[in-house]
Amino acid sequence: MTETRVAVVVLAAGCSARMPDVNKLALELDGVALVARVVDAALASTATDVVVVTGSEAEAVSSALGVRTVRIVHNPDYAEGMGTSIAAGVAALPEDTTCALICLGDLPRLRADHFDAVIHAFDPLQGQTLCVPVHKGRRGHPVLFGAYHFDALRALSADTGARHILETHADAVREVEVDDAAVNQDIDTPEDWAALEAECDPDQTPGN
Repeated sequence: MTETRVAVVVLAAGCSARMPDVNKLALELDGVALVARVVDAALASTATDVVVVTGSEAEAVSSALGVRTVRIVHNPDYAEGMGTSIAAGVAALPEDTTCALICLGDLPRLRADHFDAVIHAFDPLQGQTLCVPVHKGRRGHPVLFGAYHFDALRALSADTGARHILETHADAVREVEVDDAAVNQDIDTPEDWAALEAECDPDQTPGN
């Protein structure tokens, strides 16, 4: 039986346009940078590899990750849009990668069990090669893509993202219901960050 090799691609290349005066991914909550919290959850999951795609302020993002065991891939075309970052991250994966979870770097409430719920839903023998978490009818991240879709991901450009792949292959999508909104709670504005600081439970760690 072929061993499953699961990768996580964390997108951390954006310009934080709605928070122009600060690199939101380097903001710290309880001493841990926002992007590092996402990476810690990915590392605590059953995924095999974690790739972080940098772009804007790449040095600050890399510094925020410290000595974590991840592969950092710089996307020089980050300003053209998210599609270029997804393409760069997937292009850097080992050839024997079975599936990859694409995840935004600004979802600080994600936990390892969110990643694992999506990983465990992957069932290519049943044609379920795309898996996406859903909370109260709203899809979120991380989104899993089987290797069958890697060519399409590597071909992405500009700010198209990967939504059209899910739409084109709707029959292959398996929705995974999750019991909290962490899969949707990204940080885009100063107000989002202030609310997170006010609500954060200091006893909750990213990996649990």
